[in-house]
Amino acid sequence: MPGTTVDILLSTFNGEQHLAEQLESLLKQDFTGWKLIVRDDASGDGTFGILRQYADRFPGKIDLSDDRAKLGFSSSFAELLKRSSAEYVMFCDQDDSWNSDKISTLLALIRREEKKLPGIPHLVFSDLSLMDENGESIRGSFLALTGYEEKYGQEQFFLRNYVPGCSLLFNRALAEKALAVPDHLGYHDHRVIFTCAATGKITYCDRALMHYRLHGKNAIGLSERKSESFSVGFKTLVKFIFANRAYRNVRYGANLRQMKETGDRFANELTEPALRLYKWEDAGYLRRKRWNLSAPFVHEKTLTERLVYFFCF
Repeated sequence: MPGTTVDILLSTFNGEQHLAEQLESLLKQDFTGWKLIVRDDASGDGTFGILRQYADRFPGKIDLSDDRAKLGFSSSFAELLKRSSAEYVMFCDQDDSWNSDKISTLLALIRREEKKLPGIPHLVFSDLSLMDENGESIRGSFLALTGYEEKYGQEQFFLRNYVPGCSLLFNRALAEKALAVPDHLGYHDHRVIFTCAATGKITYCDRALMHYRLHGKNAIGLSERKSESFSVGFKTLVKFIFANRAYRNVRYGANLRQMKETGDRFANELTEPALRLYKWEDAGYLRRKRWNLSAPFVHEKTLTERLVYFFCF
């Protein structure tokens, strides 16, 4: 629609229970220059009927696709991204609730960062608060549970994603770059974050700007990392030491393929950490081990995992 600054992309699947609450939270945004682009991924409940009602009530504001083929959540979001043309893009889940100033806050932040570093991909994201199935607050910070730590920089996203797509806002330059590279990671949000970490600038907003609903039907949920016994950890470590190449491909193969594709396509635009990972095989053994100790690309939480990473690379 004319004047649209932000495209909000929503893929739904059997989400009738909480969908209206999410749509109402979008309609209450204090920034109004947005359009919702939505497709239903072959729901078997009343989801599509709810979407049709809202699309009829708000023509031009809600663009509902008639394509209801079953693609899976990640491919469905990728299809929506191809249909987007606005200056900025956001992903949206079907069962959350956004604060009324979410779009305006993230939009002001990304525009500030674009003035500092114009002409490159930019992505901003916020924290999220957690609520249960009934909308009751569980915890104030989602990212405190995922292990994200701003001090480690954007390169930590090369080997792990800590941030759900529903918390992102990114610019057109990033959208186009993400679509230009095949997706080996299998998650629409990690694909976008990975591309920005490799070629642009990621900025964190230390505020919870939405309520993220945890329940048994989340397409991507949140599970606490469990500690392991010494014997299990030791056996795992030994396996990685003596078969490090094979286990590296199992554990990090998709990430390395993603970096290879990204580097082949945008070699002259890679950030320094991305260029280092892109060419990591060209570095000597001792140099790689020094990197693993001083500036690792993933910050594991257990001693065993840190050692596994050290030996794998």
